[in-house]
Amino acid sequence: MNAKNGLGAERTTRLLSGSIWDELTPLVKSFQNHISAAIAFVGTQGAQTLPLGRGSSIVVNASKNAVASGSTDPNTLLAWSKKGVVLYSHSKLHAKVLLFEPDRQDAFVVVGSGNASGASATTWSEAALMTDSLESIDETRDYLVAVKSDAKKLTQSDLAALIDIYGTKRNDKVANTDYEDDDDDGGPDALPPTEKVYQLFPALMSYDDTLSAEAEHIAEELAAKHVAAIDESGLPGEKFLYTFHDELFDGESARLDEGVHVAAIMGSRKSRAHPSNEVYPPARVIHRFIDKNASPQRAYYFLLGHNSAHEPILEDLREIFTKIGVTLDHQSGYTRPHVLAAILSLWPDLTHLRTGF
Repeated sequence: MNAKNGLGAERTTRLLSGSIWDELTPLVKSFQNHISAAIAFVGTQGAQTLPLGRGSSIVVNASKNAVASGSTDPNTLLAWSKKGVVLYSHSKLHAKVLLFEPDRQDAFVVVGSGNASGASATTWSEAALMTDSLESIDETRDYLVAVKSDAKKLTQSDLAALIDIYGTKRNDKVANTDYEDDDDDGGPDALPPTEKVYQLFPALMSYDDTLSAEAEHIAEELAAKHVAAIDESGLPGEKFLYTFHDELFDGESARLDEGVHVAAIMGSRKSRAHPSNEVYPPARVIHRFIDKNASPQRAYYFLLGHNSAHEPILEDLREIFTKIGVTLDHQSGYTRPHVLAAILSLWPDLTHLRTGF
């Protein structure tokens, strides 16, 4: 246990009550890049109450009804998005959960009543349990994996459309109430018409089958929820999920944010990259798990993509970079639209992948 997480030196669980955000907001700010959250409704002051940063993710209820009624402010979501926070919407969400997983401190969980809003921070008497119980952390992680899998990832285009309808039904509905919603949250079986690629790493990776039991469990759970294969047997267009840990990221320690894409160049651990090595179709990081029981500790990354009928090799990728006059760096996350478009051209049948921003 660590006193810096708010539990003190001897406790594993404590109750926060009353003005809980007086204590939670500074904690969030301290660990703003290492939080996974599910908080149903966020208000105009949500980004101040919950100061998340790049590397964190949050699931909210940003359904059309929740936004039109004023329960969720899409301007707050846009502020988070501009900071690099990965956003999801689930139209049936009513939870308030925060999972803190800092790199060099023990993980801990906060589950309570408070939405991320000015009213919750200044008016309502709230309550929340904070714990670093390993069982509770595992259960919370499983819950967040499940709810993200059932949610829709929000793009800035989605947010712009939501801003247009924000508050238009404020007088017709009571904020923060339960209601039926006909929004389509995507779900595990839906192939989105577009998947925005904002940052793409052409990363060198080694084949490895030494996943920890917990990482293997998470991979199987994610694959089941997304109806994705965890081997290479899928047909073109079908989903696949693969896992790697940071020790395999071109010999360096990876720090990939949720939502970025990776085009993996697969080879053996002992050999350098060969021109004939296959380049996997771009896959999106959908979850990150830090295994603190490993020595040294490992950060596992879980990536979801779609199979392609095309099988480019490293030589093809190098030719693409030569044509556009850009140096290929396997440690770089490329963001310029013309570079992203050039890389994606290697898989012309993956028409749902589009350059973002």
